[in-house]
Amino acid sequence: MRVKWDQYETALLIETFWKIEDNHENKNELISDLSLRLRNMAIKKGLEIDDVYRNVNGITMQLSPIAHAFFPNRPTLTTSSMFEKMVQLYKDDRKEFDNILSTAHVMAGDEMNDRKMPSNEFITWIHNKEIKKYSAEEIIETLDSISGFCVRHNIIDKTIWEQDDAKGFITSMYKMLADRSFNIVYKEDKAIVQRAIALYKMYLEDNTVDTERTILTEKSEVVDVEVDEHAIAEQEEIKQVLELHFPYGFNYFSPIELMKFRKNFFSDIGEECIDDVVELTNLIKNAGVEYSGKIYVISKDAISRINKVINQQIELGETIFYYEMLFLANEDWLFEERIISEEMLKEILMIEDTKYQYKAGYFVTRESRCTEKEALCRDINYVWAEATLRTFDELSQLLLFVPLNKIKYALSVGENFVWNSFETYTRTENFIISDSQLEEIENKAATLCDEKGSASFEEIISDDIVAENYELSETALNDLVFYRIKDRFSKNGKAVTRAGEKNDISSEIVKYCRSKDVCTIEELNQLMIDLTGTIRYPVVVEAANSAMVRVDRDSFVEDRKVSFDIEKIDTVLDKMIIGNVMGMKEFSSFATLPYCGFPWNLFLLESYCRRFSRLFYYACVTPNSKNAGAIVRKECEVSYHELMAEAVARSNVNLNEKDIFDYLISSGLMLKKSYNNMDDLIVKSGEIREGRL
Repeated sequence: MRVKWDQYETALLIETFWKIEDNHENKNELISDLSLRLRNMAIKKGLEIDDVYRNVNGITMQLSPIAHAFFPNRPTLTTSSMFEKMVQLYKDDRKEFDNILSTAHVMAGDEMNDRKMPSNEFITWIHNKEIKKYSAEEIIETLDSISGFCVRHNIIDKTIWEQDDAKGFITSMYKMLADRSFNIVYKEDKAIVQRAIALYKMYLEDNTVDTERTILTEKSEVVDVEVDEHAIAEQEEIKQVLELHFPYGFNYFSPIELMKFRKNFFSDIGEECIDDVVELTNLIKNAGVEYSGKIYVISKDAISRINKVINQQIELGETIFYYEMLFLANEDWLFEERIISEEMLKEILMIEDTKYQYKAGYFVTRESRCTEKEALCRDINYVWAEATLRTFDELSQLLLFVPLNKIKYALSVGENFVWNSFETYTRTENFIISDSQLEEIENKAATLCDEKGSASFEEIISDDIVAENYELSETALNDLVFYRIKDRFSKNGKAVTRAGEKNDISSEIVKYCRSKDVCTIEELNQLMIDLTGTIRYPVVVEAANSAMVRVDRDSFVEDRKVSFDIEKIDTVLDKMIIGNVMGMKEFSSFATLPYCGFPWNLFLLESYCRRFSRLFYYACVTPNSKNAGAIVRKECEVSYHELMAEAVARSNVNLNEKDIFDYLISSGLMLKKSYNNMDDLIVKSGEIREGRL
């Protein structure tokens, strides 16, 4: 049963997302709890639900678009206008969002505690302060908002209004400011949050005899509440102890490490450090960079040197940097500075240079948003200079922090790059041809096409053009000429035909199929030989499937010979397909499908998904007769690469090239063990499996 998410369900989903962000270890428990509440909400509405409705797997998949909406560098396979609308509301109008969330809790049958509000004394106190920039109502609303947020996300145990002494309030504020999600959500409200916290602290100090100093530190990204000189000095002392005694990281989960830290602090500084474990742990976290459960102190010289390396390449025109290459090129001195992996380098960069666009395997230094392909093509074009030809090696030496496989990928997909010879490319703009020469080519091609149906490149490219472009191969010349005339002509091997005529072969096959009740693949192959002299098997398969139903490997029949019960078939598929995609060969329960006039097999299932299903479609890299392809939900409009990444992530396969290839071949998602973008597939699959996509 598929029902679109409404605003109340989405509000609960967003609330759960932030709870998971704060405590990833409880992810499964939180998702299970949400599933029960959403199913309960549906039952209270009077809906009849099945086992699939808002189940754990479905909710897990829906967390990806929510994560993407908050953190655009986390990719997603799907999106939803409702999700985007509610995330925007969460960012722009938290008061309205909280109202919807409160209603959602009631609809789900949750017991809501009565929320305590500020005392009349504080309201009177704040009015007496005669604050010019913000009204008392704005201050109270801000404190109420951050209080509710932090209680809902288990950052603090009780609301701000339930804290009646400065010490308790300061401890709560420290926990808030050390929390990552709090800093992200309230980043835009820095000024008023800062003022509101400072005022409430002053109010409590005015009404509390036992007042302790503020422990808020200068490391907070959102709220820079005044930090006294003692707190600053204390932070430096902590950093000094970490750097001297824990050069290879401080494990803040270990009580033994914490005991060692206290002993070293007393030995080095001559006084005891903070008693409170939570406060001390957070101060230690703020003193360095967190990586793999440890805190590392990174020197300012190291940060400066990293920036110098990056800026040198930026000055040379490079804008895309891959963490792996950046780390390997500087590995020796990075190890000396205790930066021990590319992942750790990435964490440092994300803290120090927030202006860059950070992705899973790379970052882009330009402020304008762009895809990986756009950034790669831009950098390759920039370093190409005046050369007519460039080899893989040359470009790799010019783009120090781009892996060779990414350069190859960009050259193969970039619209203005043309293959010339082994590991060598040229660009469309390097092709020398005048307007008059181009006009002559078009006229020759038109005349020859009128006379005999096609024109070879040898016939239409003059010797003058060959001479002027002497560095280019015949293949490159043909492709470059076609690039200039493609609006009027179609390419067919070493010849061109008038635009549109390239579809004549497919049209003839379709016409033939529609004249038959039954036909075989052998007949269609012979038809193509008669028409063209060769067999292009994908063309035959694609054309035949568009006109007939394939009932087995060898036979096609007209549509009226098959009777599909679409509703029942789609219901079976809906229950079997977890997530958005399933490999064709993973389907094996043909006995559950209603009889349609022919015995079910993968060829018949493919035909059904191609043209008849209301919920699913068939996708593949190349049309084939080996049952290689995928069954995909229609609302999922992503690339085949992303579909394979989701399928791999959902499987139990180990994330290495051999095991992934074995899985993709056996499931039917891939036809052969050849894929240029395997590295990215492994990264994406891992991120999906970890819940970061």
